[in-house]
Amino acid sequence: MAVESAILQPSLTLKRRLKAPPGKVFAAWTDPEKMKRWMGPGEVKTMRAESDTRVGGRYRIADMSAATLPEDFARNPRIHRCYEIRAPASA
Repeated sequence: MAVESAILQPSLTLKRRLKAPPGKVFAAWTDPEKMKRWMGPGEVKTMRAESDTRVGGRYRIADMSAATLPEDFARNPRIHRCYEIRAPASA
């Protein structure tokens, strides 16, 4: 019996129905200034957001709360790579 192994890569697919035009939602996820307005739960404030919205591009988010030490802020941003981008026609 042959055993096939697959290499699994992390993946995230978000599906939500929002009362907003697709272009506005896309901008909220890709425009750094818009990302800083909403990203981060509760008392967490997004201090820096960078977005290179193209296949192979990256986005970086650095946030801070009252419990975050300054050295943690500088040392531990969240960095993600874009593997697929599907901009809505109205974006």
